[in-house]
Amino acid sequence: MEQYQFMPTRLAFDEGLGCLERELQALGATVVEAVGLAVHAAVTGDAALAQQVHQGDREVNEGLARVHRQAVVLLATQQPTARDLRVILAALISAIDLERVGDHAKGIARNHLEGGDPLPDMAREGLLELSALVQDMLRLALAALANRDVQAARALAERDTTVDNRFQVLRARLLQAMATEPQRASHLDAAEWCGKSLERVGDHATNIGEQIVFLCTGEVVELNG
Repeated sequence: MEQYQFMPTRLAFDEGLGCLERELQALGATVVEAVGLAVHAAVTGDAALAQQVHQGDREVNEGLARVHRQAVVLLATQQPTARDLRVILAALISAIDLERVGDHAKGIARNHLEGGDPLPDMAREGLLELSALVQDMLRLALAALANRDVQAARALAERDTTVDNRFQVLRARLLQAMATEPQRASHLDAAEWCGKSLERVGDHATNIGEQIVFLCTGEVVELNG
């Protein structure tokens, strides 16, 4: 963990902002990996991997705490400008969204651990596709945040629509299968739940896009609307 030492200069404050953003990017990398591992565990029936994701949620929570502590240090040791405050606020809100992504990954892993068996074959392709899409969204959001790229942030809305549509297609297939194969209903329902969790991950990535727009322009937007 990087430590911020107080020096009453603008340079020190800028270094502190850089530390805050590095902590946020590290948290983002952790949750992107967690999503991929959780879905892989679910579709392959890898109980050890599911347990790893479940236990790794502590690292996500610790990452959120580091972001919060760094933000408090910055607010307590300097008088931030309006733009500085937007950077800090955007980091705090984005960190909360990333922590919730980690919760979804943990939930997917826990769902597998409780079910005990891999998800049905017919659901695997859809879930792997959703997982790849939302991981790409998270990476785009994190890159846009680092680069202050408003155009890329706004592009998350279109990607989120794609995720929503893919989830609805998968959900329809699963519901149809439940009607014709009621004996598999519990596994099919688990697959639907995992798909919904991934759809929510896409929403959180888009929320980060909204914070990027706010950071760069001061404009409050709703990209999920």
